[in-house]
Order: sequence, then structure tokens, then C-alpha cells
Amino acid sequence: MTFPHARTQLLLLCFILFSTALYAQPKRQLQRSWIKTGMYQLPGNEKMADTTYTRYTFNKGGEVFISFYPAWNGQPMTWSMDGSQLTIGLSTWTIEELSDSTLTISQAGFRRFVLYAEDYLNKDKDHLIQIGEYNQAPYTRQTDISHPDAKKQGSELL
Repeated sequence: MTFPHARTQLLLLCFILFSTALYAQPKRQLQRSWIKTGMYQLPGNEKMADTTYTRYTFNKGGEVFISFYPAWNGQPMTWSMDGSQLTIGLSTWTIEELSDSTLTISQAGFRRFVLYAEDYLNKDKDHLIQIGEYNQAPYTRQTDISHPDAKKQGSELL
């Protein structure tokens, strides 16, 4: 005895589960801490001088903490994502790039922000400065991109 509809139902179930997993993936990628490394004026894509440390921490509960200090989370705001549209508080941004290391968001005619994942910056050799060795392993500090006090304090920041 065969069940001709069972195969169709099984395929439909697999399609639904696969589609749900693909849809949820970008939200999971976003749920981490991001540090702003570049700000560009639109239109024209001219890089703006920006020395303000800004970290965005997105959590699963729909809250984002925007902080201007490395050790603090700042005040919570709400966030939501619908396709390539990211809403933070009352502002909606277009997600241009979202990967494990990079988030690029923009508002047409206004600005584009380039952000790096905090955990990526903490591991990437290009964003760390070796200041010595300990137990035959490199001892590093963060650059001014990932930690704003690094430039001011030089090698004293450990």
C-alpha cells in the first residue's frame, strides 16, 4: 500500500522548514555587537571624518543597545528586520551587506555606515597591534578602530 500524497506532504514540509531556516539566517547573523568603522555621505559616497566610537549590540529579544563607550551598552531601542530593511527605533535603513564580519547599512540621500563585528575585530591581525610576548605568544592590544582609547594611551592600554 503506497501513500501518493505522503511524498508530496513530505516535500512540502521540507520546503517550509528550509525556507524558514533561510529567512531566519540574516536575523541570527545580525544578533551580535557591531562597531562602526566608516561613515559616508550620500549621494556621492564621500567618506566623512568620524572619530566617535559607536557600537550597536542587537539581541534576540528585538532590543539594540547603541553605545559610545566600549564598556557600556547604552540605552536600549527596538529593532526589527523585514527582508533588507532594518528598523532601529524610528529610523529604517537598507542593509547593503551582511556577513559574519561586515554590516553595511544606508539611508538613501543621507548616510552609509560600515560596521565590523566586534568579535572579528578582536581576532583580526590587521586590527590588533603586538606590544610584546607572554609565554612565547604574541601579546596584543586593539587599534583605535575597535577601541578608541588605544590611540590616546598608546602601549599603556593593555
